[in-house]
Amino acid sequence: MNQEVFIPVKIQTRKGRRAAIQKIGDKRISTSFSRLLTKARWLESQLQKKCGITQKEFCEVYKVSPRYVRSILSVNRLSPKIQRFIMDGYVPRNLTIQDIVNKKFPILWKEQEALFMA
Repeated sequence: MNQEVFIPVKIQTRKGRRAAIQKIGDKRISTSFSRLLTKARWLESQLQKKCGITQKEFCEVYKVSPRYVRSILSVNRLSPKIQRFIMDGYVPRNLTIQDIVNKKFPILWKEQEALFMA
């Protein structure tokens, strides 16, 4: 079953660096989790645009390591509810960036939600 998640994010440049800024009401949210999620979405979209290219060639073009790409793309395997929760500015207390990057979370979305949103 495929689900599509819409995340309202604006990419801004600040002092030469890209920053993912999300505006909710009157406040702006830019957490390390939301930046990581935005980066994973962007990376996945770039890989899909270059459909005739292998991951190794992609890494050579963008000068990143394949291990880095794999670790960032693992963020896209989080439950849509957890992704929405993160983009709303709330971070589940049991969830760390290291857990996501090192893929230390269940594959099933219901198990993820029970573990991180309890």
